[in-house]
Amino acid sequence: MEAPNKKIRLSGGARRLIKEKEKAVKGNQSILSFLKSNSQEPSLEYNRSEEEDNPPTLPTPDIITEHNILPPASFLKEELLIQTSYMLDDSKHKQADLIPFNDNIPQMDNCSSSQTNKQIELAQNVSYSTLIDRCHDYQSDPYLFIDTVLTPQIIRTLVEIGPYQPGFNSNNYVFEENECGKKFSPNCYQWSNPNKGVSNFRKGNEKIIKHEKSKDHRDAENEYLILKSRISKDKTIQQNLMKVQKSQIEFNRSVLKRLIDLSLFLSTNGLPFRGHREDINQDTQSKGLFIKIVKLVSKYNAVLAKHLAESNRNETYLSPKIQNDILKCMADETLHKILNEVKQAKYFTIIVDSTIDIGRIDQFSFSLRFVDQQGDIKEHFLCFEATANDYFVIIKKLMEEYKLDISLCCGQAYDGANTMSGRFSGLQSKIKDVSPLALYIHCCAHNLNLVLIDSIRSSINAVSFFGILEALYTFITNSLPRLKIFEEQKKIDGLVLTLKQLSETRWASHKRVVDSVYINLPAIVTSLKRISDGELLNIKLKTISEAQGLLFQIMNFKFSFLLVLWKNILEKVNILSNYLQNSKIDLITAHDMVSTCFLDISSLRNEEHFLKIKCNATELCGQFGGNNNFEQGRIITKKKIHGENNLENIIESADENFKCNTYFVILDSFTNTLKHCFEDFSNIVKKFEVLNPKKMSKENIDENIISIQNLSTFYNVNVDEVDIEVKYRSFCLVYHQVYDEVEPLKLNEVLKFMISRDMVSSYPNLYTLYKIFYTLPVSSATAERSFSRLKLLKTYLSSTMTEDLLSNLAILSIESNTAETINFNKVISTFVSMKKCRKLL
Repeated sequence: MEAPNKKIRLSGGARRLIKEKEKAVKGNQSILSFLKSNSQEPSLEYNRSEEEDNPPTLPTPDIITEHNILPPASFLKEELLIQTSYMLDDSKHKQADLIPFNDNIPQMDNCSSSQTNKQIELAQNVSYSTLIDRCHDYQSDPYLFIDTVLTPQIIRTLVEIGPYQPGFNSNNYVFEENECGKKFSPNCYQWSNPNKGVSNFRKGNEKIIKHEKSKDHRDAENEYLILKSRISKDKTIQQNLMKVQKSQIEFNRSVLKRLIDLSLFLSTNGLPFRGHREDINQDTQSKGLFIKIVKLVSKYNAVLAKHLAESNRNETYLSPKIQNDILKCMADETLHKILNEVKQAKYFTIIVDSTIDIGRIDQFSFSLRFVDQQGDIKEHFLCFEATANDYFVIIKKLMEEYKLDISLCCGQAYDGANTMSGRFSGLQSKIKDVSPLALYIHCCAHNLNLVLIDSIRSSINAVSFFGILEALYTFITNSLPRLKIFEEQKKIDGLVLTLKQLSETRWASHKRVVDSVYINLPAIVTSLKRISDGELLNIKLKTISEAQGLLFQIMNFKFSFLLVLWKNILEKVNILSNYLQNSKIDLITAHDMVSTCFLDISSLRNEEHFLKIKCNATELCGQFGGNNNFEQGRIITKKKIHGENNLENIIESADENFKCNTYFVILDSFTNTLKHCFEDFSNIVKKFEVLNPKKMSKENIDENIISIQNLSTFYNVNVDEVDIEVKYRSFCLVYHQVYDEVEPLKLNEVLKFMISRDMVSSYPNLYTLYKIFYTLPVSSATAERSFSRLKLLKTYLSSTMTEDLLSNLAILSIESNTAETINFNKVISTFVSMKKCRKLL
């Protein structure tokens, strides 16, 4: 037998909470007291336990959209959480409708916390609503709001619905009886005759008449009629406040868009933002470009002018911290667009390199290469990182930060440093441990530069030749009087090209140095003669001696011959070097270019080309009166021991001696080193030669099938080995039908050919192989270009900038094409979510 229900005695804390709740509903206390004592509706009785076990099926709620109920700005901040906390929990209120609030809810002035901003943002994304019971014929029944705070938006909704008067328009309406068998009568609402409807109340007639004549009743009636009229005409105070706040938001956003645009202009062009004094109100010349441009634009733009004139000092959005926040928001949006393309592409390759910046910090450049959905090859810079840790640790951290799967990395391109290319402990080996299919490709541009350096060092005459070029540049440019003589002589001869400095790390520096000396050689010789003759005042004897020594070296025919020879070699090498630095190039095309360069250099190794170069060198010497023949040096014989053969192949001819010991040595060294350095690269290219349309002939189909099977076996994780043979034969057949007796399809157009003709779904495995092939990099030139931009961003005056700011400026500057397409509204939304806003945004 169940124990009888006992009266629960509440604790002091519970009673205090009840009192606080009663204070919260103070605005409608008199109505609640009347309803609690005189009104109970049996139709609303329910059994909580039964309802929890068998929840009723709720009808689809209707949304009241006639008028959007808008709270005043001062009320929204305080009542936003209160409204949700007082939502009715009883099951009788679960069948409720959402009255949507206006989507353009403004934020409060002087928002003091990020929590309030989040609440208001929630109110913008989720319709701010009140619960209105739609299961009853009369939604404005005061009984339904006993436990609800009568907020302004609820009151206005009830005004729109109208008063609760069941049976007012029909005398036949029958009220429901309560548990005592009592019920109301429609005559209770016949207020035109006060003698009816109040017979059970003592002196009710007098009280009603007195109430109707009271000032409170008349004021309330007037306010009710005025409010109802304003609501019907949509001219409420809240609507006017909303329009003012909406216009203020639009104005503030327009100001911020202009500041974002100015920041984007400075960052994409690599210009500095700040100066020594950043106060816009101070008249000083040491302001940064950002403040100066803002003041300049404000002279011709009314929006910025009004913003600067009316904003408080801490609300101008011009401080260095705000500038950094805007840069970060723009950089994040740019990075987000790039990463979206990478994730859509699926496969990617890593391109990294490092250098020392002006602040003596080792900067790690990180870039990615991928193929987009249209079949275009893209390489994008992502960030700089200070290399305090191992390179692999940095890459792993970046992969996690960017939410990229490193197992989808199919290639990696670095230079030849041991920390990068080491087979056992280098970066490439660590990447292969987590992504076995990530092929390592030594940067072809770096490789070509190494070939050039080795060929120079192969001959003492070649080393001496480039030493003379460097000494010549230093001698002329380190003294202003000597440089002035050289400039005067150039004007006389009608020359414009200046001398260039030699650098082993700059890939094109050798060609620029040789070309400048080749063009300016007559002017150089004349200038050295004038210096040797003592034309300069107060000239030192050492200077005269150096000029005479350089002049003697230049007048030698050997110098002119090597100048012509290296001009021919470097012209071919420079074409290849520039082509290898192209981000759109693929492996097979790059390999064909390397092979072409190899054949061109090899073709110089014969008697015919030797005589042709000698003839050109003779013509060059005739321009300044140099020697026209090789000088035979002293023949040195080696000492022989007893019994050793004394016969030696002594070359007495100076021409033959130079040809064998210098000319052939330089060419042989270049070709042999080129073949050796690109051996690994050639092995990788052989795996993908089967994808070249030139190899898709009917005669080579059987040989190609073996190659495509080997390639599919290597990429067995991503490609179906069984299906690839059939699909490859079918694709070759389609290709020959489309391009029969027509110019063959170029290799870099095959993927676009498949996409444009909707062949991706028909040949998914072949499409994957082509995509991986195009994704593989040829060089790490993208990382090298980022270092060129790094020198412009981090200068002597800005050497202490933080790594985050440097990386943000770098991505906006390097990826300027992508940065200029970002959505400013998204940037503003990110900016608002970052910090407390002093203004409505």
